[in-house]
Amino acid sequence: MENREVDGNVISIGVETTYFGAMDGETPEMLNPKENGIIKNENGEVIATFANVAQAIASLFLSRYSIPQIKTLIPQIKNVSGATIVKMVNDTSSRAIRKDFIESLGGNMPRQLTVVETVKVMDVVGAPSSKAIMVTLDKVLSSIKLDMANVGLIVPVRKTRAVAAMTKEDIQVRIDRTIRSIARSEKKIAHLNEKLATLEKNEASEKRDYDIAKTRMYLEDAISFMNASQVKLQNFEEEIVKFVSPVEPVA
Repeated sequence: MENREVDGNVISIGVETTYFGAMDGETPEMLNPKENGIIKNENGEVIATFANVAQAIASLFLSRYSIPQIKTLIPQIKNVSGATIVKMVNDTSSRAIRKDFIESLGGNMPRQLTVVETVKVMDVVGAPSSKAIMVTLDKVLSSIKLDMANVGLIVPVRKTRAVAAMTKEDIQVRIDRTIRSIARSEKKIAHLNEKLATLEKNEASEKRDYDIAKTRMYLEDAISFMNASQVKLQNFEEEIVKFVSPVEPVA
């Protein structure tokens, strides 16, 4: 990754493990471009051109622009929640939302902004202000590419949920929930391993290959989630100790 000063802006050039930097050259060719992929400033000047709004959202998100910055650039999505944007790009949303997103891309992968586009975008919303995504860029793009090639096979799956709190009692509740979550993760991992073994025995077909690839991704995610839960459990256990009063010395 190279940092370059352009028109008073310091721009990252290249690709990092978890995000896009800008790229030299012209805007890449697009498949079936639509008007909703054109981003303009308040004066009506075109500052970036994408094939469609889905490619624009994903490209900006993977370039570390924050949700408020993206909504400023693409006003028509102001009513779409930030959580939905994050989930549909990272493939943690419902399958219905994911399918809509993949179909809306129209065969166009998320891409780096050009240096010229980056300068114009930064003139409107400033430098990218979001943190890098929690998974590798390669994994996100590979998942999009796989779903794009097999969009007809995307089917609904069960949603997940999360809660938060921070008193001693709530920490204990979190500990109990995390322990149960780890147990569920262990069962899920075992189930996915069994499913993978069964799929690998099936007769070769496009659906078999797709199901195997997605199952492997889900297995990797389940293992990562369980590992994160174990770290979370350790942190909660360390936190709850702070609420325990020290034992008085015996006279």
